[in-house]
Amino acid sequence: MRTSLLVTALLGTACSTLSGARPLERGERAFGVTIGGALLDLGGAPLPMPNLVVEGAHGITELDGRPVDLRYGLNATALAYGVLGGHVGSSWLLFRPRGPVPRLALTNRVHFATNVPGLAFRTDPVVQGWLAWQPELTASYDVGHQLVYGSVSEYLDVMEPSLTLTPALGAQLDPGPAGGFFVQPEVRWFAAGRVRESRAVRFVGPSGAIGVSVALGTRFGGPR
Repeated sequence: MRTSLLVTALLGTACSTLSGARPLERGERAFGVTIGGALLDLGGAPLPMPNLVVEGAHGITELDGRPVDLRYGLNATALAYGVLGGHVGSSWLLFRPRGPVPRLALTNRVHFATNVPGLAFRTDPVVQGWLAWQPELTASYDVGHQLVYGSVSEYLDVMEPSLTLTPALGAQLDPGPAGGFFVQPEVRWFAAGRVRESRAVRFVGPSGAIGVSVALGTRFGGPR
């Protein structure tokens, strides 16, 4: 893998997105921006990777009476390296919350990157591509109209598959009326059981990489 896509693969597998914990109902839409990622150890205070992901989602249908939504995003940081990167996927509600039983959702995302022809500032003249599949299982509770969640996911590089189980804890906080603007802070332990092999980039954490991110988004439309 050449330098440009090596950097993008690192950015793509160490970034966070809007959580699929609460799949959108049919006709409901959401848009947001997520910033942050794996924490870099630069010898001083740890700094999150400068991932900036612009995202959207909308509820499209129901499967067995439970909502399914479509999700998509663009990694704006990757463009600085002459690479077009982003993700597409969906989230499906497996179980609705009932008393102590949490809501459970299954999210699937496909992350992609390519230094496609036509990007005048791309760093490598050879066209390349990168693809990773991210299945994620998320359990969540409503606290009023706030949402707290925990998840576990796998980032599976299609060309170089390996086990990269990644747990996460986060919340979607509505400072105003339910269903409008929200803030999503999240902590994610990327590839928690993975021993780091590269010395070119140093991450925070006993293994894998600890990451932090914050998303700003809004939901509108659909049932209330």
